[in-house]
Amino acid sequence: MSFSAASLYALLESSVPEGATGLVVALSGGADSAALLAGLAGLAAHAGPGGGFRGLPLRAVHIDHGLQAAASEFREACKHLCEHLGVPLELIRVEVQSEAGLSIEAAARDARYAALAAQLQPLECLLTAHHRQDQAETLLLQALRGAGVKGLSAMPVCRVFGLGWHVRPVLDVPHDELLKWGGQLEDSKVIDPMNEDLRFDRTYLRKAIWPLIEARWPGAEIALSRSARHMAEAQELLDRAAAADVARLRDGDALSVPALRALPQPQRMNAIRAWLSEAGVEAPSTARLIEALRQVFDADADHQPAIVWGNKALRRYRQRLFLTEADCPRLDGARPWATALGSSIAMHCPSCLPAMS
Repeated sequence: MSFSAASLYALLESSVPEGATGLVVALSGGADSAALLAGLAGLAAHAGPGGGFRGLPLRAVHIDHGLQAAASEFREACKHLCEHLGVPLELIRVEVQSEAGLSIEAAARDARYAALAAQLQPLECLLTAHHRQDQAETLLLQALRGAGVKGLSAMPVCRVFGLGWHVRPVLDVPHDELLKWGGQLEDSKVIDPMNEDLRFDRTYLRKAIWPLIEARWPGAEIALSRSARHMAEAQELLDRAAAADVARLRDGDALSVPALRALPQPQRMNAIRAWLSEAGVEAPSTARLIEALRQVFDADADHQPAIVWGNKALRRYRQRLFLTEADCPRLDGARPWATALGSSIAMHCPSCLPAMS
């Protein structure tokens, strides 16, 4: 089926949450995001009262990473397109700082999404033009990194993001159909040199490997996207099982160590990852998490093992497992304590272990 305004409207209906207050397109200046913005701007003929999609306001945001000489061309292309379409545009400059072990590609992505999340208004939807080939490539890259079910789920159509949502409405649209849709915009987009640089994993996969895959398996894009959906369904089941386990394991703000010990390891790991995710904390690697639990279970009763990663730590205290800050503040100087019956004094940091009374 050829991609059209009617099909875009149907995709938005199925992916944009009820209650959304606006649509924000992440506009790079390239062909894909230009096509998506043009399609959204032209939906008036297929819309209800108020025009557009559900009468929601539409705007665009361009993130300038400042990483290449073509940055000014991207800005101008975005300005030209938004002026042509009558869509408000906001330009945001970010500084990209690559930490040890993080590629410049990943650092730029993190900086971009942090900036987009920070400026998203309550219940707005950030729309990106990720398409079916992007999804297939993401699955392959995750597999090559040894990802589990969650990683192999690749990209979701809709996820909570900032104060609203991140929606990928054309995630199941073939790339060539999206390019045809934006074919009339040749003068409004710029070729990204980073998309031609084979030093980057995704570019290498797209330029050097993907043509060979398609030549051998013409339906690879469809098949891999379908596999990602299967993985997403499996992850949903794992999430539900983990939520039930965490509810049983809870002991105040912590998890019961004896109850954790009684679970099979895969179920135990699934529950802890869900518990950490609920707290907004990214779980450590599988190897690190296995080692953390070994220390928690094997340490002598009078020990309080602490397993640190990043700025967080898992600590065992009185047969409970706590999530704390990596470095707990120390008590400096004297602290008054009225020793009346029933009084208590905090001998801990609020994010660490329970108060002693």
